[in-house]
Amino acid sequence: MDNLRFNRASLINIGFINFANISDYIGIHDIDLLPRNVKEISYSMPSPNTVYHVASPEYHPLYNYKTYVGGILLTTVETFRNINGMSNNFFGWGLEDDEFYLRLVNMDNSGLSDIKYKLHRKVELSIDSFPFAVLSIQLICNTSLTPNCKNQF
Repeated sequence: MDNLRFNRASLINIGFINFANISDYIGIHDIDLLPRNVKEISYSMPSPNTVYHVASPEYHPLYNYKTYVGGILLTTVETFRNINGMSNNFFGWGLEDDEFYLRLVNMDNSGLSDIKYKLHRKVELSIDSFPFAVLSIQLICNTSLTPNCKNQF
């Protein structure tokens, strides 16, 4: 346990760094978003150089705005690598999805190339013959760049 605030984007980047070599595409899925129309949506590999938004704004009652890219996204490993993943600068909840939209449009540069973390343990498991792994990591925060990363107890 560390004293850093939650950083969803950094965790996605770490997952990508550790598992990009086993698939051609990745899914970024909010844990609190479970689609009710599972039979109508596809988790298939998206086209190259695109981001497929499975939970697009018209289906999400709280985030129905044009630039919303949260919820469930699919993209190729190459595309995620080319945009340098997600920004590591958002500690706490929110805004990393909105920044990811800007990254897709503007090709921002903070992300995969500058994340700092320590991998403590990797446990490989499977459920119904689907393999997955659980990583125990510790984020390393540069408080001069992101002073809000520390919890205020």
